[in-house]
Parts: sequence; C-alpha cells; structure tokens
Amino acid sequence: MTTILYNMGKKTTPQTPKLSAILKGLGENIRLARLRRKLSSMMVSERAGMTRMTLRSIEKVSLL
Repeated sequence: MTTILYNMGKKTTPQTPKLSAILKGLGENIRLARLRRKLSSMMVSERAGMTRMTLRSIEKVSLL
C-alpha cells in the first residue's frame, strides 16, 4: 500500500533512503557540472525550461 502525502497541493510519495541518496548525488552532479562549465543558474534554468528556483531546489534536493 502506498501512502500519498500532499505538499502544496501536489501529490507526493515518501522517499526511501536509497532514493534520497540517489537524488542527492544527482543534484550535486548537476551543480558541479554547471560550476565546472562556469554557467550561471539563470542560463542553465532557461536552457532547461524551468525557473531558477526549481533548478536551485533540484541542486539542493529540497524539491525532489
């Protein structure tokens, strides 16, 4: 049975520790790749079609 949580009107499911670790690593890799290429968060977010705050949340794993 899956538990559904509501976060600001969006349905979310609880994350397992393994999934949390994977998402944290992904966010760190995205941030490091952006910094290595000397790209601003604004430039990357525009190219990805998302807001700067969404990119920031992904890099910090607070959204995922």
